[in-house]
Amino acid sequence: MQVLRPGTAPGRRLPVLAAAVEVALPSPEEPVVSFEVDVDPAGGPWLVLRVSDPSAPADPRATGPWAELGHAVAYASPFWLEFR
Repeated sequence: MQVLRPGTAPGRRLPVLAAAVEVALPSPEEPVVSFEVDVDPAGGPWLVLRVSDPSAPADPRATGPWAELGHAVAYASPFWLEFR
């Protein structure tokens, strides 16, 4: 699983990788997967959870860390961070 944040470079459209955590799919008897990631809201107003299969090849257009993390299986809707 990966946590993605907005890219910070001007004109950059791709998100940046904030964290990558290796997890195994639990059986129905096992607890739900959970993990914590320390994020600074100043790094952007949202984050997205990306689930990938590292045993399957990434999209051939993927570069950098995306190519090493395997085939994307699912993306969660963005989590919007509140600024107070």
